[in-house]
Amino acid sequence: MIAVDPEHVARTLHKVGLSGDVWLDFSAVERIDTQAAEAIADLADRADAASVQVHVRGVNAGLHKVLKLMGVGRRFTFTS
Repeated sequence: MIAVDPEHVARTLHKVGLSGDVWLDFSAVERIDTQAAEAIADLADRADAASVQVHVRGVNAGLHKVLKLMGVGRRFTFTS
């Protein structure tokens, strides 16, 4: 499980390796900026290309809505 640093979301996500399923903990992240949104979209693209499933936990309601609007909601598996 990778704890996503709320101060460095984009940096954290760019470092994620895709050698197997990825588990991300967003529980400390309240909101994201444009760079983080781009990093999330990039991670989704990389995961799709590598046929890797991304599991995300701890996403608050506001962030979940943003991810769904970005089209990433259907590409990640959300858990509580």
